[in-house]
Amino acid sequence: MRLVTNHKIFYQFCVMVPLYTLTLEDKKTVGVAVLLYEDQQDINITKLQTLESSRSMLSIAIERKRAEEELQQQLINLEETNKILEQTQLQLVGQEKLASLGYLAAGVAHEINNPVGFVLSNLDTMSDYINDIKSAVQPLAEASNDESLTQLNKNYEEYELPFLFEDSDEILKSSVEGLERVKAIVADLSTFSRMDNDELEPIDVTKVINKSLNMVSNEFKYQHKIETDLLDTATILGIESKLQQVFINLFVNAKQAMAEGGTLFIRCYRERTKIMVRVKDEGKGIPQENLKEIFTPFFTTKAPGEGTGLGLSISYSILQQHNAKVEVLSEPNKGTEFIISFFEFF
Repeated sequence: MRLVTNHKIFYQFCVMVPLYTLTLEDKKTVGVAVLLYEDQQDINITKLQTLESSRSMLSIAIERKRAEEELQQQLINLEETNKILEQTQLQLVGQEKLASLGYLAAGVAHEINNPVGFVLSNLDTMSDYINDIKSAVQPLAEASNDESLTQLNKNYEEYELPFLFEDSDEILKSSVEGLERVKAIVADLSTFSRMDNDELEPIDVTKVINKSLNMVSNEFKYQHKIETDLLDTATILGIESKLQQVFINLFVNAKQAMAEGGTLFIRCYRERTKIMVRVKDEGKGIPQENLKEIFTPFFTTKAPGEGTGLGLSISYSILQQHNAKVEVLSEPNKGTEFIISFFEFF
């Protein structure tokens, strides 16, 4: 029966049916359906049994929904972690570039200072030549035609004008070459320092190798030699500055492995659909037990402070980004060879 008091309805009978049990934050939570009836005759046993039998299905549905939400949250967390890892990798690449630049700084400065000093010396010589030429042609402004011609002929021999003109051509030519050398080094340095995006584009491996050699050439001037056998053009899909970082790292490592001097051999050739690059030194080699570790981050056999242990690891990840494969051959006291294969871009 339903009681009405002051227009309010009161239910006399209440039936509670447990629906599910969940564990949330190490606490159990129970879901209950509460059914209110005005009269005992309204209670339907069949409906209650149906509700009871659906309890397991409801629990499964709720658990599935919770699992989907947890999976979605895990995916969000993984995406955030991946972004952090990508940023960390970019920072490590940048730090390794700075470390390489720090190592190469003195050599690059020397490579720039040499032609700059040479050009300054040439300009000083050209200043003297111009003063002599001015003095030689001065009679044109001071004497009559006959006298000026006589004096000009005399000055022509006295100031050695044929030599001045000929030597001036050579000075100007060598100065331009020196400045072009500086321009090339600065351009290569700019390319190497740039932080590119991750989009691969057609690049010439031969040009990248030459630019890398341009950066390290001062390191090989005295006790070391470089022998190259390169293709005229070798086009692949890549990122120039990152690939330049790989080659600079390999070249510098090769030079450091040849403490007493030696030759760096660089070969580039085609093999079916691949562009092959081989970088070989005559250094101390890598012990067999270390070969499997050379691409591991922070692994280094150098003395503390002489290496980050990231150079080859970063180079390996860059080569993976270029869909390239790398093989390392080494023999103690005979040298090490890196064999890199790229897919040629047609």
